[in-house]
Amino acid sequence: MAKRCINCDYTLNDSDNICPSCGQNQNGDQPNFDFAWENKRKKAVAGAVIAAVAIVAFVGIRIALYKWASKQPDSPVIQPAKVTATSKDYEVSIYDKWIEESDGKYTLVVSYDYKNNSGKPQNFVWACQDKVFLDGIECSMSYDDYSGTDTSYLTYAKRSDDIVSGKSVIVNVGYEMPKFNPDKEQELTIRITKALDTSELKSEKSFKTSEIKIVRGAE
Repeated sequence: MAKRCINCDYTLNDSDNICPSCGQNQNGDQPNFDFAWENKRKKAVAGAVIAAVAIVAFVGIRIALYKWASKQPDSPVIQPAKVTATSKDYEVSIYDKWIEESDGKYTLVVSYDYKNNSGKPQNFVWACQDKVFLDGIECSMSYDDYSGTDTSYLTYAKRSDDIVSGKSVIVNVGYEMPKFNPDKEQELTIRITKALDTSELKSEKSFKTSEIKIVRGAE
């Protein structure tokens, strides 16, 4: 049976004559309160030291992580889902998009909301260049006209019509997709660059084909 203090029931070693917890002499003499107080003080100091070391370590880790993060290159800016391309001359955003099926052929139709900021009459064609890629392969532009639900929208034939500065117009453009498979998940990327300067990327956004509605075109 383990040896226990006669005063505080602390578990003792067989060789202990004085309880290290309360200072009680195990022969029945009065407790050594100076010994007990010193023992508790040492425990308190040890606890405080451990807490201080933990705090210093935590602060050190946070500082190290901050310095590491500050040296990392900035992450690329992700374009919002609206896909807005802006320059001093124009602002273009995707107003709507759908896949149109006719006689087994599929065309992506994109409605661009084009605003002329150039200070002079300007049109969509001369302001920016639009491209669409299906699984990384560029889609040819369709020469058909897609007016959508609003006949006031500019179609392919009208997209080169000038509008006065400060005004906006919806431009519908179709892109032929001979490799489109309605039963397969594919990726469509819409890219807008400055006209005559495709190296100046203004906006790019990718979509899964399952996210885009398919409508049946006129026979």
